Amino acid sequence: MLTTKKIILQFMTAMLLVFSATTFTDISPYAMVEAATPAPSLKVDKATLYVGYKTHIIQFKNLASNAKITYKSSNSKVAKVTGKGIISPVAKGTTTILTTVTQNKKSYTFKFTAIVFNPNITYRQKTDYLNIGDTYQFAASANGISDKIIWSVSNTNVASISSTGKLKALKEGTVTIYAKAGSKAAACKVVIGTNSLGTFSTDITIDETTTIWINSSNEDEDEALSVDPTVTGIATYRLGSWSNSKQSLTIIPKKVGTDTITITSSSSKDRLVIKVTVVKASKKTILSSKQIYSKCVPNTVEIRATTDAGEVQGSGFFIENGKLVTNYHVIEGASDIVVTTSNKKQYTIKNILGFNADIDLAVLELNINHNSLEICQKVAGGETVYALGSPFGFNGTMTKGMVSTPSRVIDGVRYIQIDASISHGNSGGPLINEYGEVIGINTMYYEGGQNLNFAVSIKELQKINTNEPITVTEYYKLYDEYWSQWFYNNIITEDTTMSQNPYTSQTAFSGYGIKGILGATESADYYQFIVTQEGFLSGSLQSDSITDMKNTTFSIYNDSGVLIYTALKDETTPSQYIYQYLNPGRYIVKLSLPNEYSGGDTNYLFSLSYN
Repeated sequence: MLTTKKIILQFMTAMLLVFSATTFTDISPYAMVEAATPAPSLKVDKATLYVGYKTHIIQFKNLASNAKITYKSSNSKVAKVTGKGIISPVAKGTTTILTTVTQNKKSYTFKFTAIVFNPNITYRQKTDYLNIGDTYQFAASANGISDKIIWSVSNTNVASISSTGKLKALKEGTVTIYAKAGSKAAACKVVIGTNSLGTFSTDITIDETTTIWINSSNEDEDEALSVDPTVTGIATYRLGSWSNSKQSLTIIPKKVGTDTITITSSSSKDRLVIKVTVVKASKKTILSSKQIYSKCVPNTVEIRATTDAGEVQGSGFFIENGKLVTNYHVIEGASDIVVTTSNKKQYTIKNILGFNADIDLAVLELNINHNSLEICQKVAGGETVYALGSPFGFNGTMTKGMVSTPSRVIDGVRYIQIDASISHGNSGGPLINEYGEVIGINTMYYEGGQNLNFAVSIKELQKINTNEPITVTEYYKLYDEYWSQWFYNNIITEDTTMSQNPYTSQTAFSGYGIKGILGATESADYYQFIVTQEGFLSGSLQSDSITDMKNTTFSIYNDSGVLIYTALKDETTPSQYIYQYLNPGRYIVKLSLPNEYSGGDTNYLFSLSYN
């Protein structure tokens, strides 16, 4: 007789068997494994191999432990494969490795592509043109070769290359650069040019028709430039006529995008590559005076240049890629240039990227992270403008006015005439339109008139060649050598029989040095200066001592005896400066001592420059 416990256990076992039979009748153990394991697949389906260099193992994902795999190469003359899926490259070509995987009673077929190359060296980074003084970092890959790449150059007199592939162009010519590893080598020819072609920027962005200038240092009068653009339809290009070793290039945008143009010369192997990006013209918003100040003043700087005649103070502003723009007369003859930004940080300028004394502009290099001002080449008479700068060292100064004349050409240079106030020290600062864009560089004022002030048009900036940088030290040495030789060859010595009378006095020619002695008992020394066309007179007076300069008055009078300008005195150096707009006519240069003067004779040397 069954006990109660046995009856219960038998009942539970019977029920469990019934439930199992109705639930799992159609599911085999193999089916359970298959459901738990996804189908296999290749991790990668192709590989690049090199003859005699490294093998490749075919690998799978979701491979079961009981899987069986077979491999077969469609072309064993290109690559062989073992039963373990190891591919060995044999010869250049392409083969397919047919692979079959059997697992969980199912078969799967895969195709693996093996591309085989002979060992080689390829350049990842190269160029075919450099200018003298340029450096370039070459880069190459040794494919199928375990040896390290060794760099060499065919002519070490023309170019040198480091062990890491950094090339430096030394002189004009053509060289071949070799990248060698093992028994393989790759060659790259590089033309070294003389840097005869240049422009303000080789990476420009425009949204309207823009004119830039291509500079050439070739002395060939028959030189012809040509423009070779990439075939993109982004823009069209039109070369203008030559003007003082420069040729204009007008860029007419057609659609948004990027184009590359190559400028070549008929007189040399030199070339100039320019990247042109055309963007969609944005709708401009007129800014308030507060907005102009907030946007533009932080991008202006104060500049102090140390010269043999003393310290010169001016202004400047940031424009693209670490470039500072200012007037050339601010840094002329400088042995040291210090820039003070709006946040009071000071930086010493190391390089002058380019300058042009004729248009009175210079571009300095200051590689710091800083915003730049935008440029606009369109100017209209009567539009509102703002003059920014550091007059007399008062940085962050802004005055407001309007354009009196949008284009006044003086001695071949385009100026914008304005009535916004500018003073000594404003030179080099930006002239801003009501949209917060630079339209000019504040340059000078006509002291004899009322609100007759001038800014060099921003269009003139494109005439500066910035691809021939020079250090400040190098510039000062060249400047000093040039003017020492110039004065030696072009000095005019005072004729005391003529210098006492303004109407019989000697003529002071532009660019010449005038050397004389202002006697303690003389009332004055006189020289005449003839102006044939309107322009600007700049000059400097130097003496043996600061005391002599404090006592000497350096003035310009017109032919009627009316005082036009009295030179500014520098209290820290024995020098004085003149910068004045003049109309055509005869002018008198007067050097005088005060009536109560009781000192000795004063030796002086002055020069005037007119353009």
